[in-house]
Amino acid sequence: MRGAVRYRLDPTVPVEDEVGRVAGELLDDAVRRLRNEPAPSVDDIRKSRTALKKFRSMLRLVAVDPPARAAPPGRVARDAARCLSAQRDQAAITTTFEALVPVLAGSVAPQTILRVRAGLLSSSAALRATAHGAPVERSVADDLDALALSTAMWSVDGDGFDALEDGLRSTYARGRDALADLSASPDIEELHELRKRVKDHWYQVRLLREVWPPVLTAWADEAHALAMQLGDDHDLSVLGAALSGEGPDLLGEDRPVVLGAIEERRAELLAGIRAGAGRIYADKPGAFTRRLRRWWAEAAGGVPWTAP
Repeated sequence: MRGAVRYRLDPTVPVEDEVGRVAGELLDDAVRRLRNEPAPSVDDIRKSRTALKKFRSMLRLVAVDPPARAAPPGRVARDAARCLSAQRDQAAITTTFEALVPVLAGSVAPQTILRVRAGLLSSSAALRATAHGAPVERSVADDLDALALSTAMWSVDGDGFDALEDGLRSTYARGRDALADLSASPDIEELHELRKRVKDHWYQVRLLREVWPPVLTAWADEAHALAMQLGDDHDLSVLGAALSGEGPDLLGEDRPVVLGAIEERRAELLAGIRAGAGRIYADKPGAFTRRLRRWWAEAAGGVPWTAP
């Protein structure tokens, strides 16, 4: 079992070595949390899913060749995350509703708030009981454990920034495309696509922050803030769907007020999302990638970059 995760690539060390190290540390951390006794907590599951997101973002940055006949590591991590996603979503909508309660106070009957809170907590408890009654986490942990063992046998095509360039440019370009594709009133799918791309960019900048720590740490913080806004919007959307969909009517006469408050908050978030994404994706992909290549060359101690 490895120690704490050092989620960064050292530009003075071969990329293949660093990628194997980071992958192994992330997977070990996820496995350890999923095997907590008597059962992993909601926080354990959340942090395991975060480790898997970081892992998949790194694979989008650096293409790896696993051992022959091994399952593609990105697919294994994706399937594992999906197995753990339901509990995260249920916990998130409960937390999202609690954050909305101060806004609703005075406009919604107290019994409506109590009824919604009880309904959400009941659904969350039922989901936890179902999940913990089945070996879901143990099965996922076994799959990730096997994947972690294979990381020592991975190979990477190229070294230095050459191994990163295509993945970095592609991820950044996909984020710009997702931003450009936002309609005037974007639906949940449009915003979810942008959210995924922003998270990938955030994690990749974190991986590369050693090339210029003050600048890329600040850049990663901005990308994180944007990802959080997109996450808040996603959770509000899921909450609205849960409260307006099939099942017991938890809102009663207060339905228009509650759903209206959700949409008003989403509109506020959307304005900030457009502004933040516009700053993050101001560069063209080639210009952004060339800048990182220059910084990498300086940090690696090699031949300084010169203009062509």
